[in-house]
Amino acid sequence: MKTLVNCLRRLRFGLYFLLAKCLLYGHAFGSTAANDILQHFAPIFVLQKGEGQSLRDLAEYVDNCQLIDERGKIVYAGISRDRWRSDELIKVIDQDPKDSKIYRDTSRWSIRPKTKNPGPKWNPIVVKDGQAAYGNLNHLNKCEWSAKYFLFFDHNETSYFGGSGNHTGDWICVDLQLFIKTDDKGSLESPDRALIEYIILHNHGRQFLVKKPVLDNGRVIIYLEGGTHEPWPNAGGSGLGGWPSSLLTNKTFPETLKEIGTQFLPGQQAKDDKMIREHGGNGLLYDTRGHIEVIEESNSRSAKLFKYFLGRWGDTKNEITDSPAGPMQQPKMWTRAFTKYPNDPEVDTIWFSRGGK
Repeated sequence: MKTLVNCLRRLRFGLYFLLAKCLLYGHAFGSTAANDILQHFAPIFVLQKGEGQSLRDLAEYVDNCQLIDERGKIVYAGISRDRWRSDELIKVIDQDPKDSKIYRDTSRWSIRPKTKNPGPKWNPIVVKDGQAAYGNLNHLNKCEWSAKYFLFFDHNETSYFGGSGNHTGDWICVDLQLFIKTDDKGSLESPDRALIEYIILHNHGRQFLVKKPVLDNGRVIIYLEGGTHEPWPNAGGSGLGGWPSSLLTNKTFPETLKEIGTQFLPGQQAKDDKMIREHGGNGLLYDTRGHIEVIEESNSRSAKLFKYFLGRWGDTKNEITDSPAGPMQQPKMWTRAFTKYPNDPEVDTIWFSRGGK
């Protein structure tokens, strides 16, 4: 009888664990299917000429870095050693927070990279080896899914006078709203049965929703603005009026500095922003298909840093901006907290059209 009771207890625990996992991840494909979808729709990025050298792999960026606490003091990796290796940082963050002997809370730490720019030799390394491209597939509702793609750059150069808005560390996100048809058992029939309904581009606090993105064999082509690396749906244009009529943008900027890492006047109209730079369509072509690292499935050093490092990916603090936190610490990026309708942001009333053609 005692053995039977123990078996029932283990069964009940297993059911609770399974239920908790379902509630946490929602309806989910297996790792192979999720990878197939993310690779199938992987964007083609066109970086402005000369911009590719700042695209970085996370582990490479962290190696030999310094870590700075909230007081501006150096966090030592060892006795009198102020430089960290990525595996050392992973060791203290990829642990149970209850284990105070090993785990370190990095939420108030900032990364001070060894160099602000690795030089032009980094370009072919990233493109050839497919580093620095990260993906996440999230179930929204019924047949609706969100496929997010992330790139990381070692710095951001704005157009503010004197460079006061420049900062180390820079994340961009391209978010695809997908309609995915499954078979009667809920399994993916084929990535070809999935469709892009619209895309959301995250540009330093404001979002653009593109209802009719330009596609190349079913994949989006994203043009990254010079200096800021902001993603745009097409080349050309100067000012928001130069973009297609299917482009929708937030009516106002977010009002809180710490949520987005950039400070704007409360209620400032997005139409007043003139930081948009022309993109001639030339530059480094970065095709990420086959190179997307699926965050939820990967155990690489970069994936662990993406998931477990809670602090800021740079050490800049000034009157205009701070270095950003990672995507999972930015609700507007990770969970679509910029809208009241994260399953289908297009139905929200936050948008206005900014197209001229």
